[in-house]
Amino acid sequence: MSDSDFTRALKAWHGSPHDFEEFRNEAIGSGEGTEWRGGYGIRGHGHYVAEERKVAESYRDSLTRRRAPPSDHSYMFNGVRNNSSVDGFSDFLGWLYNVRDWERRVKQSKAMIGPSTGEKTKEIVKQQSDELKNALADLHKQAIGLHNTPELMDLSLDQIQHLIDVDNDMRDPYSGGNPELALTISTRRRKEKASRNYRDGIGSADNVRAEHDAAEKAYGVLLPVVQKMEPAKPQQLEGRLYELNLNLGEHELLDWDAPLQDHHDEALSKILNIPEVDDATHFENEDENTHGWESIGGQPKLHPEYSTGQEVYNHLVNETGSAIKASNRLLEHDVKGIRYKDQGSRNFSPADVKVAIDGKPVDTGGKPHYAPNAPEQYAHLLKVTMDGMGMRSLQEASDHYKKIADDWFANPGNGNKDYIYESYRNMADWYEKNKDRVSLQEPKPTYNYVIFDPTAIKIMRKLGMKGETVKDFTDTGVHVKPVSHDPFKE
Repeated sequence: MSDSDFTRALKAWHGSPHDFEEFRNEAIGSGEGTEWRGGYGIRGHGHYVAEERKVAESYRDSLTRRRAPPSDHSYMFNGVRNNSSVDGFSDFLGWLYNVRDWERRVKQSKAMIGPSTGEKTKEIVKQQSDELKNALADLHKQAIGLHNTPELMDLSLDQIQHLIDVDNDMRDPYSGGNPELALTISTRRRKEKASRNYRDGIGSADNVRAEHDAAEKAYGVLLPVVQKMEPAKPQQLEGRLYELNLNLGEHELLDWDAPLQDHHDEALSKILNIPEVDDATHFENEDENTHGWESIGGQPKLHPEYSTGQEVYNHLVNETGSAIKASNRLLEHDVKGIRYKDQGSRNFSPADVKVAIDGKPVDTGGKPHYAPNAPEQYAHLLKVTMDGMGMRSLQEASDHYKKIADDWFANPGNGNKDYIYESYRNMADWYEKNKDRVSLQEPKPTYNYVIFDPTAIKIMRKLGMKGETVKDFTDTGVHVKPVSHDPFKE
């Protein structure tokens, strides 16, 4: 397909947390943003792209955030993330505790050496002592160099354990990742444990006081250390936005939301010629005119006018046995993809529907005139009334005001208000005479697409998170084969 074919193309967008330049067809279905049903994207098996840039941007942003590793209140200590697998502070604390506990046990072993101690035991103790010196030397280097905190080497064993508790409490939701609050929590917990043990008959009052004093001392010693902890920013991946051209027309698309009778004539002919669809649209009783699915003899049937594109696709899935085969069957008959309304086009509010006279929208931004006397004012008041009272049509709103006016003049009240109700009567009369000129205009729908034919798609630009162009493909002629959401090379 030549580049000139893409000059008439429909612009589309694809959002992803990944930076890639080539899509892999086998990655269809691996996109994290896809809703799933029966092992395929909820609107078919294919390559998902969006007509609206903001839709693709929302996929890119949400998927990028989802794939970013959670911070779980991690923190930085001297510029290094605490949970780094290589040189993180959390691992250093565990190593420090183990070595210092080893030091305690070596000292106990040395103290037990006497005249009767065998040479083998003395040799083991000496070997452990030498290994301990090397481990302490390595720890000291790391404390000074990597963590810039030589005072860690002067901590007692219970103070190291206290600091490990602080490290754990940094993940506690009560601390919120605040290191000083985590130190306060661990200190309080240590005191409460000592008091609870005393109440349970474990230890004496002197033990409780000693543990409380040790906890307070540890707080004072550790406060300068924890003040070097800084909350770590969550690690984010750099998402990408891809500007695409689709060389597709309505005559090559199955419209997910539309009944078959509203499809392009050429597309309808292609769809009805698919054997599974052709068989399903011949009813046993040709007089039946039921909307949508019809079950006759245990077999699903389609209506050749009223069944929607969604019903056709689901029928093909049932008949062929998989979504992949359903998409391929459509492609075999030159139906290259599905289009479906995006979320914004499905969930517009009544205020998004405009009232128009002779096809020209009426400004309904302000408050309607309480006594309308011109066509634009009539249309404005009827539309606002229809929306505000949950009416189904402008006709219903017009009838509402006609009844109000008729009731007023049947039982007149304050004559000073006659002109208001006369305006209501004139509005109802005007609408009856001009209803063919007045229309409601829904917002123009925007679509997402599920593309079966990858050659119908060309990548034009790759953009970064701030909208900057990362790479321009327009001069390279690079064609891509996009697949649903996140195709990338490992």
